[in-house]
This record gives sequence, structure tokens and C-alpha cells, in this order.
Amino acid sequence: MNILVTGGSGFLGLHVINQLIDKGYNVYNYDLKYNKNLNKKCKFIKGDILAFNKLGKIIKNKKIEVLYHFAGLADIELSAKKPLETTKVNILGTVNILNLCVKYKIKKIIFSSSIYAISSNGGFYRCSKRACEDFFEEYSKKFNLKFSILRYGSLYGTYSDETNGIYKIVKDAIYKNKLEYIGSSKAKRKYIHVRDAAWASVKILSKKYDNK
Repeated sequence: MNILVTGGSGFLGLHVINQLIDKGYNVYNYDLKYNKNLNKKCKFIKGDILAFNKLGKIIKNKKIEVLYHFAGLADIELSAKKPLETTKVNILGTVNILNLCVKYKIKKIIFSSSIYAISSNGGFYRCSKRACEDFFEEYSKKFNLKFSILRYGSLYGTYSDETNGIYKIVKDAIYKNKLEYIGSSKAKRKYIHVRDAAWASVKILSKKYDNK
């Protein structure tokens, strides 16, 4: 089976690609940036999710059957400062991909949402994820597009970087000898190791998780 992962150079994408390849799938990574940690068996294609024609040609020419949509603006603090860019990349980019999935009869699309989608926190990032979930459900009703949505908690683990909350807290503890957290002291988060999130992302390929 040929699988395309948008945003596969990201923290979660790298791990999902590893597990998909371990399962024997043929995987393509479509991202703006190459990551040196990318599995050598994965084919990297540089591109933007807003580039409708380019992405469409890849889906068609590579005979993509399943698509994992991980690309988007994921930094909550940055999203709070850039609502227009958040809307453009996260919402319009997602609708762009949904249209292509319908056009090229993708068997299933899997979307990385967030627990913020059902929270009062997360600002414009939350708004974008919630809107995307609504679009997935509506596309499924209108075009019979099969999908699965995963609402991830806060991820931690190998390949995380400066944008990862846990990474920043631990780094400050080591190098500054103090714990720093920006946000409300009343805020609560659910954490999940990135490999466990990747395992769930692969397991959700099963038909019993269709349209859920």
C-alpha cells in the first residue's frame, strides 16, 4: 500500500513513518523541510499543502491509497500571534487536501487533531482544529470519504525540539537550574509518549475506526 504523510518531517510524523515502514508500507513524506532523522526508506518530496496542483500530481502519480495529514501550524504561541496564517495553513490547507482525497478516491485519510479541539484552551489553534474536524465529518457525509481523527495529548520523546513544551521545561531545568512554565498555573495537560501516539496512528488504519 502506498501512503503519503503530509508534515512527515515533524516530531510525530517521523515516528509514524518509522512504524508504517516497519509494517511494510511504502511511504512518502510531503513537507516543506527535510529532517535528517527521516527513515532512509521513506521518499521525501518537498512541497506546500497549499500547492493544490503539485500535491494532486503526487497523489495521482504515486498511486497514493491512504493519506496521513500532519502538516500545519502546530505552535500554540505562534498561532495566537498569527490567526490569519493559522486559518490559511490549518483550515484552508486541510480543505485543499480533502478535495484532493475526493478527486483521487483516497481510501482513507487520517488527521492529527488535538485534545484542544474539545477544550476551552488553545486559542486560534483550538479553533482551527475544531473547524477541521467539522470539515472532515461534512466531507464524509457528502462524498463518502473515509477518515479517522486522533486527538493527541501533549507529546514528548525522541526527536522533539525547541517547540516542544516538555523539551523546553527539561532543557531549562538542566541548563538554567530552574523550572519555567509559561501559562496558567491551573492548566492541566494530558501527556503521551510520541511512540505510543505513533502506534495508535498506525492501528487506526483498521476499518473498525473508520469515520470515528
